Amino acid sequence: MTRHSSIPFLVLLLFHRAFSLSLPSLPNRRILLKTIGAPLIVSSCPSVCQAAPRVKGAAEYDLEFYLRDLVKGNNKEGNIEASVAPKSLPSRRLDGFVQNIINNDLNEECIAIRTLSSLTNTPVINLSNDIKAIRDKVSKAFYSKAPWREETMLDEYYFDLTGYSLYRVASQLIPSDYKLRDVWVKTMGVEIYKDMKNGNVVSREMMNVNKLTDSIPLIKAVLDYFKSIHFIESYELGDKKNDDYRVGESIFDSYDNEDIDSGLTVDCLVSIKRPVTLGSALQITGEGSRFSPDFISPTLSAIWKTELGLNVVYESYFVDSEYRPNPKDFFPDEQLLQFSIKR
Repeated sequence: MTRHSSIPFLVLLLFHRAFSLSLPSLPNRRILLKTIGAPLIVSSCPSVCQAAPRVKGAAEYDLEFYLRDLVKGNNKEGNIEASVAPKSLPSRRLDGFVQNIINNDLNEECIAIRTLSSLTNTPVINLSNDIKAIRDKVSKAFYSKAPWREETMLDEYYFDLTGYSLYRVASQLIPSDYKLRDVWVKTMGVEIYKDMKNGNVVSREMMNVNKLTDSIPLIKAVLDYFKSIHFIESYELGDKKNDDYRVGESIFDSYDNEDIDSGLTVDCLVSIKRPVTLGSALQITGEGSRFSPDFISPTLSAIWKTELGLNVVYESYFVDSEYRPNPKDFFPDEQLLQFSIKR
């Protein structure tokens, strides 16, 4: 009796489909074979070896799964190890305006400390000491990931470290009253926006706001200012992937004005690339909390609240803008801010 191969017919079928349909070129076949640990094809062609990986097809992923299962089984947590995180970019130098938000002395002259002290009836000196204590405790871990050049709020990564420490203290002072947390954060946003107006970040013409579409120049001016002081790297208004019309200066239209007037909710999306507080927000989210540093969303919310009397709810999501073949690799460099606005 002839002994048949133990490889299931389904695997052979997937193998054939992967190579005949999903892998039209030699470089892509090599990427697949290298990934699953089966060096069946050898080539001395440098251009082939250096070919850039592409997004895999479904057949390729299925083939990987079944072949790996035959060789060494598929663990629940997966057999592929996560890659080493890319090195952080050099720290940006921030403009002095950031000290209106958090200053070096952590005193009542900055918005974050002043508003938190007032809302929780906590002496400023106590807040300052608690923030410094947490900052000293976690600074080594933060520095290993994103080293700062100077211990000043004008250094991107040191500001991020201090923002983390601030929110950790705030979460201890307001452990379960989520409405009070929201009041504090939005109060900060109103104060930041007020300072921007006092600093002529927005012109008088821009403040002539009667409907939602009138707020677009204000949104752009505020975000442009955050970009100019290096608080963010860049931004985009709207969702280009799903709506290529309602983006940029068309993020709101006349229908949105009518929806607001009739009591409906209007949603909008703002994409922020490399905000200063990205590292601290990721860290706190990883610790299981959604109460994380974010000064952009409250400031934008303040525009709609201050100028139009509208109520705003927002959420933020992390995005890795680079495609990575390893599903365990997730190195976000962007935040999506989703706003829901209503009367």
